Amino acid sequence: KKTVLHLAVSGQLVPQDPTEGTGEDLYKQIQAIHNPKKPIPDVKDVPFDIPNSWKWVKLGNIIELKSGADLTPDKYNDSKNGIPYITGASNIENEKVIVSRWTTAPKNIAKENDLLITCKGTIGTMAYLEFEQAHIARQIMAIRFNEMLSPSFIKSVVSTHISALQEAAQSIIPGIARNDMLNLLVPLPSLLEQNRIVERLSDIFTLIDELDAEYKTEEVERVNLVKSS
Repeated sequence: KKTVLHLAVSGQLVPQDPTEGTGEDLYKQIQAIHNPKKPIPDVKDVPFDIPNSWKWVKLGNIIELKSGADLTPDKYNDSKNGIPYITGASNIENEKVIVSRWTTAPKNIAKENDLLITCKGTIGTMAYLEFEQAHIARQIMAIRFNEMLSPSFIKSVVSTHISALQEAAQSIIPGIARNDMLNLLVPLPSLLEQNRIVERLSDIFTLIDELDAEYKTEEVERVNLVKSS
């Protein structure tokens, strides 16, 4: 799956279609509407080649990043009063958000469809928020997308950075710094190509999972055969 992900984010998984526009065009559209007050400097050193129709950008120049903050015990409850309070990796299971605490005094709010990522403790666990709102603790950051991006494509790109983020987190101050996330390099194709890549990834990953399950079944049968003989 790591190999397939690399092919996907380097423009080698699906063919390019010049009628779909370019990453440069898309980046300009995003900047025209969602330009941050202090744009992060453009990319200089790139890790690998991408198609000419794509553009290297910094994650912080195409999304909003929400940081979390802890609540004191008197500000949350376990009686489902208020909105969910997401504290860390313990609230994410199989890429789904599990709620065990609520708060009536939210401040650092993630919204529905934001991509949550754990930034302290267990690094890099991700899930989309399926609730209308949730307060996030300091162990969580929320990536908020605009309508000109495929959340699944950006999630795939972030996935390729997880190992490096985990290594960086083993420093004197453990965890992912906000600037680490904002400065992640994103190879950006057109939105239509992003969607085609996501669809192709889904098909391939489904096939990989089916083959893996079949292999494991055959291994179990082989072991049982040996034992019975």
